[in-house]
Amino acid sequence: MTQAVIPQSALVVLSVGLFFMMLGVALEVKKADWQECLKYPSALIFTIISQLVGIPTLGLIVTFLLPISDVLKLGILMISLCPGGVVSNFFALKAGGNPALSSITTLISSMLVPITLPLGLYLFSKVQPDILVLESTDTLVNISGITVFLIVPALIIGAIFRKWNPSLSKKMLQPLKWFSLVLIGIIIVGTLFKNRAILADEILIVFPMAFLFNALLLAFGYWTSRLFKFSERICRTVSLELGIQNIGIVLFIIPTLFPTLPAVVNIIAFWGVWHLITGLSVSTYWQYKKI
Repeated sequence: MTQAVIPQSALVVLSVGLFFMMLGVALEVKKADWQECLKYPSALIFTIISQLVGIPTLGLIVTFLLPISDVLKLGILMISLCPGGVVSNFFALKAGGNPALSSITTLISSMLVPITLPLGLYLFSKVQPDILVLESTDTLVNISGITVFLIVPALIIGAIFRKWNPSLSKKMLQPLKWFSLVLIGIIIVGTLFKNRAILADEILIVFPMAFLFNALLLAFGYWTSRLFKFSERICRTVSLELGIQNIGIVLFIIPTLFPTLPAVVNIIAFWGVWHLITGLSVSTYWQYKKI
């Protein structure tokens, strides 16, 4: 079977979508959000650590314990290095969570991607050398440079623009979010369609793993927060922040890392659809469950 990859034109569209998504992340964060989070700094620190350390740790545990293919393990590891997704902020608000905590966590995890993504890949390659093989450290440097290019300019522009014109920023926020989500969604759906023959052979394995790992992240976020005695609003927010990722960033660099493994792309793209379904389902359930 001919191996399929993401075409260059699709990567260009994806990069545009990611730019506007990151611009929206910066525009969304208000001074009041920082003030709200600084009232409960332990919750912010806990959420960030859970996202940057907890999710990759769970990803490693899954790849060690479950008898799944190396390609599926690669997909799980890559997903575990994604930053928080911008849609998690909407779900947190819908679920009666803390949207300020969600917005700030998404911003911070996105800002740290140029460091956390290559660092995570390096550590994974040492712990799981049979699964993740990096040709050289230059690959990690390239990935860091790519993510800086994708994320940092948009965040800086968004922060400057919000400070310059807060009212216009507020009006632009939702259109930018939807525009970026539509662009990235087109690439995700297009990728799944392009690789549909490969996906058809794997769906009975990919779907259960997506269901299991996503449920694990949602449950881990909620119940560890409960263990540390955070409020119900914080618990719901942490759960959704861990369960919803910005997979567009990883999807963009997958062709660089694994140009001959479209199955990995399929796993990432399928996750991009699935985590929205679970996020919507869980947040809707919580919407009607009083705190």
